[in-house]
Amino acid sequence: MATKGRRRIEIEPKELIYLRDGGLTNEEIAAIYKCSIPTVANRTRELQLNGHIQFKRKKGRTVLNVPEEELREASKKMNIIQLAKEFGVSATTISKRLSEYGINTRSRGIAARIVNDVRALSTHKTRTEIADLLEVSRSAVDKCCSEYKIRCKGGHHTMTDKKVARRDAILALLGQCNWTKSEIGMAFDISRERVRQIAAYSQYRRTHADDASE
Repeated sequence: MATKGRRRIEIEPKELIYLRDGGLTNEEIAAIYKCSIPTVANRTRELQLNGHIQFKRKKGRTVLNVPEEELREASKKMNIIQLAKEFGVSATTISKRLSEYGINTRSRGIAARIVNDVRALSTHKTRTEIADLLEVSRSAVDKCCSEYKIRCKGGHHTMTDKKVARRDAILALLGQCNWTKSEIGMAFDISRERVRQIAAYSQYRRTHADDASE
């Protein structure tokens, strides 16, 4: 005699919505229906995929709108980091929207899109560190360095003085790549105020050098 399988626990979408909106956890809902926690999670996922209820997002987080046409146009001349700054969202959000809209960002080639950032960071960061900062693959940074003859820290070449290299990198990121002082501070593990001081001192040195030459 064939044994019967487990009885499927039926959970009404309206009831589940009510319980979820009330702040109950899967464990608490499972106790109400006298079923396992994975069962509640599976039913929730099924209802979400069928469009009965919306995916529940973390509190305090909103869906950030990035207009498709604006993103498509901007992606022709900006890399992901620059797009994130332009639209005021994270690089991860930009990557997701590019994928959702089917925007091919490889038309310019990733090497061309990150070359300025890589060149600025190369005097102070390794290729792996640069890839992590720019949120791209290590192979993308390798390709950029190969195409544009950029040598990074640890690339078996003679480095300039460490402080001079860091200063030049900071100034390049500020002037050429439009990074914010906070972003640069995080990249070089220094404070935003220190970045401001380095930029101000360099400007002071340039000004006085121009005056002396006259």
